[in-house]
Amino acid sequence: MKPKSLLYFILVFCIQSIDAQLFIELYREGYPRSYLFGTMHLLPKNQFKVSTNFKRYLDSSDLLVEELNLDALEGSKKLELAKLTRLPQGKVLRDVLPDSVYQAMAFIFKNELKYSAFKWNALQQLHPLILESLLLQHCVKKPLVPETYFYNYFKKKGKACYGLETPQEQMLLLTSLPVTLQFKEFPKTFSLVQSDYNNLLSMYQKEDLNALYNYSTRFMPDSLNQALLFNRNRTWVQTLRVLLSQKYCFIAVGSAHLAGPQGLIELLKAEGFHI
Repeated sequence: MKPKSLLYFILVFCIQSIDAQLFIELYREGYPRSYLFGTMHLLPKNQFKVSTNFKRYLDSSDLLVEELNLDALEGSKKLELAKLTRLPQGKVLRDVLPDSVYQAMAFIFKNELKYSAFKWNALQQLHPLILESLLLQHCVKKPLVPETYFYNYFKKKGKACYGLETPQEQMLLLTSLPVTLQFKEFPKTFSLVQSDYNNLLSMYQKEDLNALYNYSTRFMPDSLNQALLFNRNRTWVQTLRVLLSQKYCFIAVGSAHLAGPQGLIELLKAEGFHI
């Protein structure tokens, strides 16, 4: 099924089996052994199972590498980030969204999710991505963010965590992309939002990396694929080249970043790593 908008792309960005396609060991002569794992950023808690064997891989790693270092979401930095989630001063949702998309969002929030007029009005100055994120949270009754689990696990062990981007860099990237490209269309009912999420979750549970990659990229304009995936992958590999030469790393990033000719797997192979 065609992804309806950008957040489904971002979402792929449950550990069923350590031999799965989403879990990859990285080898290079003279380098510490490291691991690459593709995540789905929002999962039902009962779908995230970490086996004793898998914990051995976490325990053997010195450094957790994720898209973001969650240390950067504390204190005043969280307030700074919150400002980036808002539309430019004087703008509201109706000003930046196609009317059909705005009407679909309004119907879902007000008529199906029963947001009060006050609660709906409070969302009007937020970037549309934030509203879409709220909708996805409604798709999962007991959600879990794998990156948060890994972060807390490493912190409890007294190990270091590293972010390939700052939260500010990531939010600035997402909010700088033209809204008209991100939201050309939108599900008309919440059941369609739920259906899209369930389809994505099913692909993830089947550990089909290529299906996740194709789902995430096929219907997106090339400019979005370049900005959200390929350019970031190339930048990340420059950093990973250094980290992987120094530390036993456990790298956890969105699954859509792994596959494809410009994905992390192929880029790391080009750096001399064996998969």
